[in-house]
This record gives sequence, structure tokens and C-alpha cells, in this order.
Amino acid sequence: MLERQVLDAWTSYSTAQKRMDLETANLAGIRTQVDVALESYRLGSLTSVELRDVQQGLIAAENRMLLAQYEAKRAELELNWLAGSLLGK
Repeated sequence: MLERQVLDAWTSYSTAQKRMDLETANLAGIRTQVDVALESYRLGSLTSVELRDVQQGLIAAENRMLLAQYEAKRAELELNWLAGSLLGK
């Protein structure tokens, strides 16, 4: 039973770490899009509604990144708990 729990926790942790890496890369790309959109808005080639859509995409990406970080930390804590080292720190 314990072996299964550790395996599940490790799988969750590994998946969350990979997701966090992907979301980090995605966030960098979206920040570049926001910079381009702000410049386009300043030059008048983008409407305020279009700019807002791009900014909302940034907020959504940041939320996904935070969720991925939370899930990775939760899985890490579960692994520590299963290893019996959670209370020792």
C-alpha cells in the first residue's frame, strides 16, 4: 500500500514539474506577445479590446503557472510526508 502511494506521489510530482517547465516557457512567450501588443496599441494598429484580450491571456497563463507550482509543491510535501521527513524540518 505504501509503495503504491509513493509511486503515485512521485508520478504526480514528476508530472507537475514538467507542467511547471512548460508553463514557464509559455509564460515567457505570452509576455513577448503582450509587449508586441502594447507597442501595436501605441501605434494605433490594435484596438483596446484586442489589447485587453492579450492581457487576459497573460493573466490566464500566470494563473496556470501558479497552479502548476502549487501542484508540484503539494506533491513534494506528500512525498516528504510518506518518507516520514515532513515533521523533521
